[in-house]
Amino acid sequence: MQQLHAFSVEFNTYLEDYIEKKIHSCASLTKDPVFLLALEQTKQLILSSGKRIRPYNVYVGFCVGGDSMNNIRQIDTIKNYLLAIELFHVFCLIHDDIIDNSLLRRGLPTIHALIYKKYLKEGRAGNIHSAANSHAILMGDVVFSWIMELLQPDQISEPQKKAVEYFHTMIHEVHIGQMIDLDITTMEQVTNEKIYEKMKMKTAFYTFVRPLQIGYVLAGGENKKTIDALSMFGNHLGLAFQIQDDMLDIYAKKIESGKVLCKDIQEGQHTLLTQYIYEHGSQEEIVRLKEFFRKEIIDEDISCIQEFFRKTGAYDYTASCLDEEMEKAKTCALAMSVAQEIQNELLLLADFVVKRSN
Repeated sequence: MQQLHAFSVEFNTYLEDYIEKKIHSCASLTKDPVFLLALEQTKQLILSSGKRIRPYNVYVGFCVGGDSMNNIRQIDTIKNYLLAIELFHVFCLIHDDIIDNSLLRRGLPTIHALIYKKYLKEGRAGNIHSAANSHAILMGDVVFSWIMELLQPDQISEPQKKAVEYFHTMIHEVHIGQMIDLDITTMEQVTNEKIYEKMKMKTAFYTFVRPLQIGYVLAGGENKKTIDALSMFGNHLGLAFQIQDDMLDIYAKKIESGKVLCKDIQEGQHTLLTQYIYEHGSQEEIVRLKEFFRKEIIDEDISCIQEFFRKTGAYDYTASCLDEEMEKAKTCALAMSVAQEIQNELLLLADFVVKRSN
């Protein structure tokens, strides 16, 4: 995607400049080694090779509002919102890593894991696991304070007010989605509706729907039909994105993706893959699923799990759900009253979702 690449190059310049300033400002407040360690790791996480898909979707929405894809030089006018949405993603990742007890993120040690290792090496006293988690929570809150700063300019226009409203709605939706996600891990069985609700709240709204709407209103867009069309497109594409993510959790190439494979299975995450087994599998297949669901999985188990989901039909079923959401997203894009170049970019964005490897 040439547009995404060109955008990322331009956006990363703003991001690096902003983060360097915030890191310098925060580091001037204290010489505490643990805070500085967490701060440096946060910087590495922010500036590492993320896809920048969320700020890009804000930009695409902005282009829809301006009816042209040739707006790359206007990024400066909306940079605060682009930065804020990328930082909100990082804030969510930091907290999500604590919830999931993840040790790696984008190939780097997670903040709580890094601090725990430091405490362990230094022979610190007390509940060092809890302390390390608490440090990461607080570091995430520091990042959140940067977001609030970015969203509060000295003077705010009506389009900016509307964009901030969408942003705050997105914050609520993500946290509700995360709570549903966490709640589901404690259940033996769930419904398809609950899985889709989780995917909408935690991924579709946060990655596509709200970013597109934020960008659109920042460009002065007010057409309710366009806002609704962006919502429908983003919702279907977001569901496809999450379904693909669930499949990559099991089938991604480990080296290429940097992922810990079968992490969802170990955590007891109900996905369309596992749901198919519960709803359509034999009793023997359900028993087999339970043998590795919420259990520690070693590398030698992964190929067996991959084969299990293929043989039971769960993989093909989930792939068909992905294709269905993709087709719905493309149908929405083709029905939009936008310039041909924008329509083409929306279709390319949809293709990007299924062709990505991480």
